[in-house]
Amino acid sequence: MVDSFNEKRLKIILDYWIDCVSKTKIDPNNNYDLTENSWWIRVHDEVKEVVNKIEKLTEANKLREALKDILTRKRIMWSNPLSLMGTLLNDSNEEGLEEIKNIILEIKYNESFKSEWVEKLYQLINNKYPDSVQRFGGTKAFIFNRIGELFGKLHSNKKPVYNTCSVSILKKLGFKFDDNIYQSFEKSFDEFKTIYEKYVGKLSDKNMLILIEIDQFFNFFDKGNDASNFLSGVMKGLIKEYQISEPIIIKKAGLKEIESLLINKKQIIFYGPPGTSKTFQAKKFAVDFLEGEFKNNKIDSDIIYAKKAGLTVDKYKKMKTEIIKMLEDGSWVEGKSKELAKKYDCAWQVPAGIKARYFKEKIKGEQWSNR
Repeated sequence: MVDSFNEKRLKIILDYWIDCVSKTKIDPNNNYDLTENSWWIRVHDEVKEVVNKIEKLTEANKLREALKDILTRKRIMWSNPLSLMGTLLNDSNEEGLEEIKNIILEIKYNESFKSEWVEKLYQLINNKYPDSVQRFGGTKAFIFNRIGELFGKLHSNKKPVYNTCSVSILKKLGFKFDDNIYQSFEKSFDEFKTIYEKYVGKLSDKNMLILIEIDQFFNFFDKGNDASNFLSGVMKGLIKEYQISEPIIIKKAGLKEIESLLINKKQIIFYGPPGTSKTFQAKKFAVDFLEGEFKNNKIDSDIIYAKKAGLTVDKYKKMKTEIIKMLEDGSWVEGKSKELAKKYDCAWQVPAGIKARYFKEKIKGEQWSNR
């Protein structure tokens, strides 16, 4: 429960959040995306799809890989994985995999979190690798974090995602609960949700569930440097109010002055109160400086990479489109980087870099080819 003193501070933080979202529903640093096409929604949907697939799978190797997506990988599940869980899945026979599968299905079909799920997985690992479990010491906490996240994503219409981020921010906001008990965390989360809905309402597009929106609030104040520092300043009593500020608009003459300073001094610092678009304007200037564009609050990275490669933007984009087509239809083979480098008159590292970035963004679930 949060006291009235901390509730006043919480409202200052919520004002900051409202201000940031009112400027853009997509954070330039990917800490939130409150639009109808949000990748947060896609990730929740994909978790449900993978669990549905697990339910139908009977072939051991395919089941093992699907279980790894849920329990050991960070593509659609973001809590830190436990290496011993991966070892367990690799060493398990069909019977062992079925046992783990049944735990996952229990999580799917139960509306209330059960600590026995964590205990069952812990015992499976501890029975096989007791020495490793003893040396590590944090096995159960890692399992709890992963299962808490899975439970929240499978029941995102009613239940919150439990993870290090949500626990940390709730505690920083002054809520008191036992972070080893999901129900204790859930009670504090529900209290926060009541305050949030009363004071903020709903900021995301209509197809996004309120629990997914709040999950992004936690992520923003946990991962965003400015937001994290603002929260810390408020809770320490250093920031006692927040007024929504008009964004700084740098006119053409000002941009020329910044450009001159940057060329002569090699560095420049924007300063001002939170919420006045310092980061936005810095990124916009960086792209304008490179004769690029700044659209939808995102830098057109093709312009940056084309400049680095010494190619025109059109030529770079043509090569990128050709590479993505080959990667997606399976026609990419060893040696293509050098072949394309010769075709487009650039270093072989340029097409190799496009290939590497493509796979990196695929892992994140981004539609990279459209960025």
